[in-house]
Formats: sequence, structure tokens, C-alpha cells
Amino acid sequence: IPNTARAHTSTNFLKSKGYVTDLLVLNVEGNGFSDKTYIHFSQDATNNFDKEFDAYKLSGVSAAPQLYTRIGETKLSINELPYSAEEITIPLSLKVGQDGEYTISVAQNSFWETVDIALKDLESQITYDLKTQTQLTFNQSTTNPDRFLLLINGATGIEENKPEDDGI
Repeated sequence: IPNTARAHTSTNFLKSKGYVTDLLVLNVEGNGFSDKTYIHFSQDATNNFDKEFDAYKLSGVSAAPQLYTRIGETKLSINELPYSAEEITIPLSLKVGQDGEYTISVAQNSFWETVDIALKDLESQITYDLKTQTQLTFNQSTTNPDRFLLLINGATGIEENKPEDDGI
């Protein structure tokens, strides 16, 4: 860039917040690989696929675990949903390339403390509170990827209690 095209200023170009609110990031590890899925709430989202917010799940290496949510038959790696005062049930799937031990953990949770987040294992019929138990290790087979439900209950519909968003 020539000197005549350069601009200097003392103003910092930094974001005012370094985090996103109402975001849950789940990580899975196993078979030497890892994967993540993202669940976020926004007033502009819908319960359907939103091309502005949601992202399709793109499968990687067949031996790697694939963690994703679903809207019907649509697999998502990023699922943005509208706020709701009702309990929200999100199908959570884990497709693995090899039977074995896997660990799902909460990589990020920026929900208010009043929001309950649980993971229901449909195979064992056990529901885990993801606020107190942020890591779950279990055996997973290649035959049943649709094993879990993510349950979100609480104040996700009360927007006036959220901190003001100064932009990200």
C-alpha cells in the first residue's frame, strides 16, 4: 500500500464484547477426532432452516464423530432458533465411524443462570443437567446416531432480562 493510501488514527477498531449471549457449543471427542455443534437463540430466527443464520452439517472424515442437530431430516452444524417461554426440544445426533467410547462436553454456555439445559440419552433414558455435569462419557455404536435430545427450559423468552447488546 503506498503511503498516500494509508490512514492513521488513534481510534481502536475493537469489538465492545468478546462473547455471544444465548449460545451453547457442544463438543464431541472420540476415535482420535473431535467435532462441534452450535445452538444459538435470536429474535430474528425461525424454527425452520434460516439461510441467514443456520448452517448445514458437512460430513468430514468417515471415522470422525459427527455431532449435529436436526430440523426434520435436515442436519445442522449451526442451529439458530427463536426465543421461547416454552421448553425447547432439539434432536441431537451423533454419527460415529467406529463403535467405542466418546465424550460430549459443553465447550461454551452463555445462557443466563435461570435457563436449564439438559441432555436426554434416549438409549439409557437418563437426563443429564449440562449446567452441573459439563462432560459425559459413554459408549456409542455406529447403528443409532439419533440417540439424544437437547432440552432447553427457562427464561429464553424473556428478552428484557438479557444484557444490552452493544454489537459484536
